[in-house]
Amino acid sequence: MKFLKEENLKIDKLTIQNPNFKYTWAKPDVAAYQNYLMTIDLVLKRVPIERLKKAIDLTKNLAWKYKNSSSLSNWLNIPANLGGRTRFLLFAPNDSEGRKVWACTETGGLWYNNDVFDNESSWQIVN
Repeated sequence: MKFLKEENLKIDKLTIQNPNFKYTWAKPDVAAYQNYLMTIDLVLKRVPIERLKKAIDLTKNLAWKYKNSSSLSNWLNIPANLGGRTRFLLFAPNDSEGRKVWACTETGGLWYNNDVFDNESSWQIVN
């Protein structure tokens, strides 16, 4: 744990405020360093790249094993009232009651909800 705490202190050097870049949390160098910290082996004190081939092979074998499995084709869609990476929200200008909302997601999906104030109302994707 001591090693990780010391490594975590290095983030401060990456997040020094730049007057031209106000939001330091969006910096890719900080994100990359955080990813490094999440994949580090605490005993080796480094990312164990020698395990990468084994991990890839295991993933391929699992994908092959479940490729034709009927358990994957029985996906049950359970609505969740939580957002992902939303880029844009807009209350529909033509909705006189002000309840319909449009949302554009990071991965390009366009969604709408006819009554955003009703907990039972779900989001619908636009084809």
